Amino acid sequence: MAALSLSLLLSACTSDSPAGSPEPTPTSDSAGQTPGTKPTPEPEPSKDATIVVAAVDTDGLHATVSGFVTGFIEDGGSCEFLFSNNGTDVSAKSTGLADRMSTSCGAVSVPIADLHKGSWTVTLNYSSLSSDLVTSDPVNLEIP
Repeated sequence: MAALSLSLLLSACTSDSPAGSPEPTPTSDSAGQTPGTKPTPEPEPSKDATIVVAAVDTDGLHATVSGFVTGFIEDGGSCEFLFSNNGTDVSAKSTGLADRMSTSCGAVSVPIADLHKGSWTVTLNYSSLSSDLVTSDPVNLEIP
């Protein structure tokens, strides 16, 4: 009787597939995708310019600004820091350098003699090698 009960229990646990044939499993291609599905595209990295520092040097002789750009990792793009005050513009340029996750514009210094006293705004304009232009939000800089 015990053998009959065990036999009934085991037969209830078997699948509908023929004896000895495994259940079909989906296969993956070399990219890890299941056939019939489309790969999910990588999102485009956002392209942003950021000013990190905008300050008058402690010696009072120069204003120094620095910044970087995300969305590009390249050597050779053009960085322009633009100082603006009531229709007066002064610019300082540098060349972009690729780092691990962005493009660095480094630091540039402008002689205080080129900037009159007052409140200035500084923006970073980056022209990539592919001719894309990215502009930072303006940062305020007070020249004493």
